[in-house]
Amino acid sequence: MRETGTVQSVSGNFCNVVVTRKSACGDNCANCKGGCSLKNQICIAKNDIGAAPGDKVVIEISTEKVLKSAFMVYILPIIVFFIVYFAVSNFSPLAPFIAVGAMACVFVLLFFHDKRSKSEFISTVCEILEK
Repeated sequence: MRETGTVQSVSGNFCNVVVTRKSACGDNCANCKGGCSLKNQICIAKNDIGAAPGDKVVIEISTEKVLKSAFMVYILPIIVFFIVYFAVSNFSPLAPFIAVGAMACVFVLLFFHDKRSKSEFISTVCEILEK
C-alpha cells in the first residue's frame, strides 16, 4: 500500500509525513455531494533514504499487514460472536449476551495486541518525488 505525502519533520531515523486522506467517493466530492471533507493525517515513517522536511515522498506499508489488521478488527469479532452463540444457544437462553461478551473480550484483547505491536505498522519512505 503506497501513499504520497510531504515530510513535516525528521527525528533521527524517522520522519512525520503529512498525507491527505482519501475519500470514499474517489476524491470527487463535488459530484457525490456526500459532505465529506478531506483531512490531513500524520504518519510516522522510517526514513532510510534521508528525506528532509518539505520533501514530497512516497511511503509504503505492507498490504499483508493492512489486510491482517482489517481482518482482526472487522471479521474476527463477528466470527467469535457466531461461534460462541451457536455453541451456547443449546444450553442457555442468555446465549446472545454471552456471545456479545465474548466479542467484547476479543476487542479488549485486540486493544492490548495493538499496544504491543504498534511498531509493526510503521510505514517506510521508499521514494523522494520532489525536494
